[in-house]
Amino acid sequence: MTNGIWLCDNHAREIDLDTSRYTTEVLRAWKYHAETVARALLGRPISNSSIDVSIEVALIRDSTDGLWIVGETNLPDGTNLMGELRRVSSRSYYAQTKGLTNNNRLLLGPFTDNGKAIEQAWLRVVVISHFNEAWSHPSLVLDVVGKDGAFLVGKYSKPLDPDLDDTAYFVQAEFEFAAPPLLYGPPLTPEEIQASIDQVKQCAMTVEGHERASACLSGRLFMSS
Repeated sequence: MTNGIWLCDNHAREIDLDTSRYTTEVLRAWKYHAETVARALLGRPISNSSIDVSIEVALIRDSTDGLWIVGETNLPDGTNLMGELRRVSSRSYYAQTKGLTNNNRLLLGPFTDNGKAIEQAWLRVVVISHFNEAWSHPSLVLDVVGKDGAFLVGKYSKPLDPDLDDTAYFVQAEFEFAAPPLLYGPPLTPEEIQASIDQVKQCAMTVEGHERASACLSGRLFMSS
């Protein structure tokens, strides 16, 4: 049934009695999340060694308007990560950078567009990690995730070859965010500064019933009667 959500008697009554809190949108979101996790677990043996990967990220800007991916994860400390910022409208990306998990946190960046600040726009954030020899993970990390990601489960656990039962697994989490607004714009050129001064010199203002024109002398603005 595509439009059904199966619940125990107690929770079904609780939801029916509080429709303002448990809206249709909330219930659909719960169902989508549960089905996504269930599909990711199909065919994967669950044991005490399994790790259901969780990753939560956000985008922030630094003092030079570079973009950083920051977040939290349950991947073990020392996990090698690759971060990418991509355009939502295509698979091309602005840049890639590497980082490590530390104290269940991740920090990847800064990201720029060929050295220029990335304008505010919708971006796709991608966080990836493989657990093969090429990624050179320390043994403490592989003890948790398993060789070739054998212990990974959950929606961020991806099979390297979906057609094979015995395949390596890697981590790939994708999100879409609106980049934060620029903190600092590019500096004004001499031409833009002069144009601003010329515009001010042409202005007039009224002060206590008297019209006074603004003028510029040696780079300083002053009022002339």
